[in-house]
Amino acid sequence: MSGEKYSSFQFDEERQRRSQLFSQLSNFLRQVAGLQQQIRYSMDTPTRGVQRYCQEEFEQAHNWLEQANKVLKKFQGLSLSSSSSELSKGVSNLDRVVTEGMEVKNLLEKKIEIVERRHQDLLNRLRKLESDWSANNALIEKWVGISIAQKLYEQLQQVAKQVEEANFPEAEQKLNTLERELQSAIRQASRKEAEHLRQLQARELAETQREVDSCAFAIQQLLNNTTSGIKETFEKETRDAEQWLRQYKNEREHIRGLNDSASTKQLRKATERLRELLNKGKKKLEQAQHALVIQASELRAQAEHQVGEINALFTGSRELLSKWFNTYELIQLEKELNSIQASLQADRLLEIKEPYQAFLKKVQERLKEAEELEARHQRRLYLLKAIRQVCADMGFREVVTPYYEREGDRRSRIKLNIDTHRGKITFFLSLERIEADSFIPETHCFDEFEKLSEQLKQQFGVHTKFQTADEEKPRLIRKGEKEEPDSSGRTQQFER
Repeated sequence: MSGEKYSSFQFDEERQRRSQLFSQLSNFLRQVAGLQQQIRYSMDTPTRGVQRYCQEEFEQAHNWLEQANKVLKKFQGLSLSSSSSELSKGVSNLDRVVTEGMEVKNLLEKKIEIVERRHQDLLNRLRKLESDWSANNALIEKWVGISIAQKLYEQLQQVAKQVEEANFPEAEQKLNTLERELQSAIRQASRKEAEHLRQLQARELAETQREVDSCAFAIQQLLNNTTSGIKETFEKETRDAEQWLRQYKNEREHIRGLNDSASTKQLRKATERLRELLNKGKKKLEQAQHALVIQASELRAQAEHQVGEINALFTGSRELLSKWFNTYELIQLEKELNSIQASLQADRLLEIKEPYQAFLKKVQERLKEAEELEARHQRRLYLLKAIRQVCADMGFREVVTPYYEREGDRRSRIKLNIDTHRGKITFFLSLERIEADSFIPETHCFDEFEKLSEQLKQQFGVHTKFQTADEEKPRLIRKGEKEEPDSSGRTQQFER
């Protein structure tokens, strides 16, 4: 009975051992299959150049794959019914294959990583060279030569091919050489281009300077040829132009401070400042020309017309005015006219308008008054002529030639002394009326004056009316008439 129990115990232990071994075997089989898949992927992914550069590791991986296939074929047929020794042998062999596979896989992946990183570095350098060449090819052809640019391009193509094939040592060597040659060509071309650009900028600066100088000269000439009166008239435009000239002089000094070592950037900034100054100068010149030339010409023409008008008016009326206004008034008018003319000559055009209007109004008023006085005076002279003629026809005698009561003053009365043989009569002819002082006896006075009035009426159409100073009946006396008694207390009056 005890022997049977022992046999049963041994059988269960054996079966459990085979089960464990088979589980381990299955696990290793899966690991081997997984390693095969991973290694094949690592071998298929890299480029041919990388594969060629990892040839030793690829051969090791290939050998392992063959060995793994053999082991798999040998032990894949084992099952739980297989003996413990067969299962144990399979586990042992598969364990060794997995360990070797892990080592091959790690070595392969590490080598591929190193080679690809190196390859990527070469590709990055190559792309950098291609970018530099593409960006600077035209410049190199322009300043170094087309042949050099073509040579660099051919070298670039050769290096690209070697990098693609992972011919690392030769590719690195040629990359280094190409980098030096390309950078040298770029520096040479860039230096020449920079100098060329500097020369262009210097020429642009010089050209802009000439334009600014020309603008400044035009503004200065305009100001020099403009009278102080016009400048005062257009003060804002003049001040703006002068301020721009000061800015121009300051900028000119700054430009003179630039020497041959000035950079293109400095020259460009100077040119930009000059260009801005030039644009402002052109605007100021245009404004100044419009004001100091066009507007000033219009104002001057207007002022000349006004001054010519009042000068002609005053000159043409001077003779008449001198007859009715005293010398002081005429001198004052002449001073005012001279002052206006002086303002015109000095181009103080804005100072003319108000004095012109005041002078014109004053002269027109004086002239109107003088014309009215002259018209009255002419009527008075006509009447005087008539009285003298009638008196002469009547046989009366003039005691003295008629004269002004105030010598030279035409505003005063004209005195006419007549001797009628019966007594003397003194006629006073003002601009408004006629008065007479009679020294004829009253018995003959009325007769003499009646005859005189009748003759004036018949010969000259002058209507007069005699009345005594003490007569109360209505009399035709002009506005403002004053009566002056004679020594006999009688005033004789003739009314036209």
